[in-house]
Amino acid sequence: NNYVSTWSSCYAGHFLVEAKSLGYNVSSTVLDKWIDFQKKEAKNWNNSGNTDGYYRGNYAFEQAYRLYTLALAGSPELGAMNRLREMKGLSVSTQWRLAATYALIGKKEVANKLVSGLTTDIEDYVELSYTFGSQLRDEAMILETMMHLDKNKEAGLMAKQISERLNSGN
Repeated sequence: NNYVSTWSSCYAGHFLVEAKSLGYNVSSTVLDKWIDFQKKEAKNWNNSGNTDGYYRGNYAFEQAYRLYTLALAGSPELGAMNRLREMKGLSVSTQWRLAATYALIGKKEVANKLVSGLTTDIEDYVELSYTFGSQLRDEAMILETMMHLDKNKEAGLMAKQISERLNSGN
């Protein structure tokens, strides 16, 4: 197509990074090009909205996920992380994902401050076009953040909630 699918790029890179960490053979050329692309996107990002004619969902959340995948790949973009953290009105999901990013780079104090008193309740939604998101996806990301922050009790409760939803047959 004539545009980049931001979420697809993030998901694909996340998959490659996880596969490499598990010992699978991942092309360093492909991974390096993905990291370069993500870093460029992270540095140039702003929350100005829909500038390319396509609706792509919550722009701050997509930036938080992009930054998370870069940190997971060992190439954090601290300047972009700090710019995002200073923004007002970030969604609950965005704040949790950004906290996971700070936790990955060893800044757990910043991460804990980001989620201090933050709810884990996500409104039910299903978005099948650009972010491929859902309440369940966002709660799984919150669970992952809790694990990065060693919040074992809270993570256990969240895992149980997610498990019950997965077993509900819906």
